[in-house]
Amino acid sequence: MPPKQLKHVLIANWGKDWQRAFDRFDVRPIAAASIGQVHRARLRDGRMLAVKVQYPGVARSIDSDVANVGALLRAARILPADFDIAPYLDEARRQLHEETDYLREGGCLSAFRDRLRDRPEFHVPAFYEDWSTQNVPSMSFARGQPIETVQDASQEVRDQVATRLIELTIQELFDFGEVQCDPNWRAPVQACQPRDRRIVTFIVLGNQTLLARTFERTTGIISCVARRAIARLKITCSEVDVALSFSRIS
Repeated sequence: MPPKQLKHVLIANWGKDWQRAFDRFDVRPIAAASIGQVHRARLRDGRMLAVKVQYPGVARSIDSDVANVGALLRAARILPADFDIAPYLDEARRQLHEETDYLREGGCLSAFRDRLRDRPEFHVPAFYEDWSTQNVPSMSFARGQPIETVQDASQEVRDQVATRLIELTIQELFDFGEVQCDPNWRAPVQACQPRDRRIVTFIVLGNQTLLARTFERTTGIISCVARRAIARLKITCSEVDVALSFSRIS
């Protein structure tokens, strides 16, 4: 967004004297998010911030945009005549409104940071409530490398990255009961090489997390299937042992 528009947005969210609290605020964005842009800043108290500024009017346009999509789908007759698209549009509308609620996002970020507080191989930015609003959240700034640079790293590092991501995903599903659900691969994870170069740290940015309402039921089904599979495996192994015993006797 143009600098003048950016200034208006910041004044609307932080007040007209917000600049007095900052030593530096980079007007030029360092990154673009799906519905906003990210700026680097430094407060007078020394904190380095990554400030995400939502594009004006995004939240207000959601309902009409989703309604227009529904109207186009019906007019184009892409879907079967008896297919009720209304629940899907309602869910899309709900999730899009959640995505524009940056305070909710900050709460999810803080919760995720707390969950990984004893995992030094992961770094989750701190959410700064004192400089966050529903449209302009602020978090601690950290340097990193895009995740795709890992493909040029050694096999050991690639294995380490993949293993940690898989372990984290499984832990989200079965331990946390909530997951990172930003579809942008570059948004939730970046690879960062610390100074000692002994480990690779993952920086989980401030993306939405989704409370897994059906995970308890799903994990129950998976556990049931697993137990049956194990039971069947034990039976099969017993049959093999018996067969081997008979072959030894004969």
